[in-house]
Amino acid sequence: QNLAAGGGAGGTIVLSVRDIQVGAGGGAKLYLFARGGPASDTGDLLDYYSDRRLIGGGGAGGFVGIFWEQHGEHSSEDELGKQRDPEKNPENVVWEVGGGGGLQTPLPSKACDIFKTKLEKRSTLDGEGGLAVSVLACPAGRAEPYCAKCPAGKTQSSVRCVECTGQLPDRGFWSQPGFSGKQDECPWGCANGTIFFPAEKSECQCPRGRFVAKPKALDSDEFCGICPVGTYAEQNSKTSCSHCENDLPPNAVFSTPEHGDKTCPFECTSDALILEDNCTCRAGTYLDNA
Repeated sequence: QNLAAGGGAGGTIVLSVRDIQVGAGGGAKLYLFARGGPASDTGDLLDYYSDRRLIGGGGAGGFVGIFWEQHGEHSSEDELGKQRDPEKNPENVVWEVGGGGGLQTPLPSKACDIFKTKLEKRSTLDGEGGLAVSVLACPAGRAEPYCAKCPAGKTQSSVRCVECTGQLPDRGFWSQPGFSGKQDECPWGCANGTIFFPAEKSECQCPRGRFVAKPKALDSDEFCGICPVGTYAEQNSKTSCSHCENDLPPNAVFSTPEHGDKTCPFECTSDALILEDNCTCRAGTYLDNA
């Protein structure tokens, strides 16, 4: 008879250390491995496509904990065991506490449709992930064995960094690492040079007279390009500038970059010309086009 055995749970590793120095100047690494075991089939592999149904769950991940003792030979008893300086994380140390892989063979050909549908929707055959933490509580906004800052886009939740759930506007990005507030309140910012318009499209838009200069990183100083002289961008977040729509009078040129209206300002081509509705010569002078 075929059997599918569930995976075993990962083990427990607890270190009490002042420091960890591994692979300085080389490629050696210290692996703290407490991953859950995979499910296994103890029957005949040739029987996989028979009418027997094999389902086995992966083992849950284990626990890795590091108790950082205070550095220094003259540390007092009160100082011993305080959290190690989180800015000086050890290098070349890797931990693994993931759940083991589950096993699911093909569905029996004679299984009823309802039974098939239920099994096909199962997503919990792999083991649950384990826990890797500092034994003593990390400062706010930090987690995991080294008490590293939660990256931007995540927030501290107990001993883990979890994904932020708030809605980012278009052209927005998570802006603050080391956050420890609610998942739906993670700080964010608009791409450099853009402005947030909540009343219109709830997006970060380039201001009038500028355009989205793709492709640029959100934190680039050149994310919003300036419309050159003779062009304009009237609508926010345009990806290009349009040519000015007003006609130039004789002896005039467009004068102003970063313009936000289809009627663009212009200036005369010579100091001898004055600007009224047109560029004309001053009294007693004439334009020599030779």
